[in-house]
Amino acid sequence: MPLGARAQAAGVVSWRAPTSCTREAFDIELQRLLGEAPPVAVSVQLSQRGGGWSTTVAIADASRTLQLASCDEARRTAALLIATAVAPERVSAVRATSVPTGLEPRAEVKREEASPAPAEPTREAPKPVEPAPVEVAPVEPAPVPSEPARVATPRVPAPRIDSDLRLRLGGQLAAFTLPEVSGGPSLGAELVRGRFVTWLDARYLIARRAVDESSDLRAELDLFTAALGTAWMAPAGPLVLGPFAELESGVLRARGQGERDARSRNAPWLAGALGLRADAHLYRRAALSLYAAASIPFWRPGVQLGDEASFHTTSPIAIRAGIVLRVAIGVARTSGRGQ
Repeated sequence: MPLGARAQAAGVVSWRAPTSCTREAFDIELQRLLGEAPPVAVSVQLSQRGGGWSTTVAIADASRTLQLASCDEARRTAALLIATAVAPERVSAVRATSVPTGLEPRAEVKREEASPAPAEPTREAPKPVEPAPVEVAPVEPAPVPSEPARVATPRVPAPRIDSDLRLRLGGQLAAFTLPEVSGGPSLGAELVRGRFVTWLDARYLIARRAVDESSDLRAELDLFTAALGTAWMAPAGPLVLGPFAELESGVLRARGQGERDARSRNAPWLAGALGLRADAHLYRRAALSLYAAASIPFWRPGVQLGDEASFHTTSPIAIRAGIVLRVAIGVARTSGRGQ
């Protein structure tokens, strides 16, 4: 079964390159080094720039870009990067036992026996001549090394994990926090290190109105927060899924309206959240994330609209969902074991 077909069952190997640079040599080299399809989603993108080839290899949520001289060198290097990241011990064993390309075993030279010469008339055999004695000097044995010679083991460079810094721009919907359902924008940054993602967001829920029907007092309530979150992501077909946890801190504001005794107040907000996140790659440097979470306030801030008016109190559990556009703005490569 060809490598491309086997990859559908384990990890998708995506190939994008000009028509002049075919995929067959890449598949053959990856099969020789790895022996099976990679267990994670892999993307290989080749493009000609100037007199060389730009090669980008993305493994799960990590990527690496190299500039190489030719298509053949780009294909072999891409296969080596993928195999080393997935199974470095196997690659080391394969490379240590492989015969360098272009070395062919020498053919044995067969000696033809000389055909017997035609018979000659019998002649009297000459008398043997005794050789003069030759003095042979004693030969000293070569010194035996005290330790066996050490065979150098080829060192395989450790694979690299890309740490991507990304900008986050998104929007959210929240229920059971402010009166009715509220929404608002979010802005932040995140750091991707292998399968782990850490982010810091600034969020705002647009003001909603609370009304006390008996006194006609009103208040506009909104929420400013900062959220620190972390997630562990794993490929699942075309998506990357994972659970996450967040700690959110901020201020719940209430601005009274209507009567003179309408109150304004700021209440502290501190909550923890657990949720699920799904990422879909739009392009090499951009991805879209969808998430849903349940948020639990550590205390439930309440706002009283007036002396005789009713309270508005947040719910013990708030529901939140959102969408985030993530754009890579920097890469810091560090050595380590690949995913």
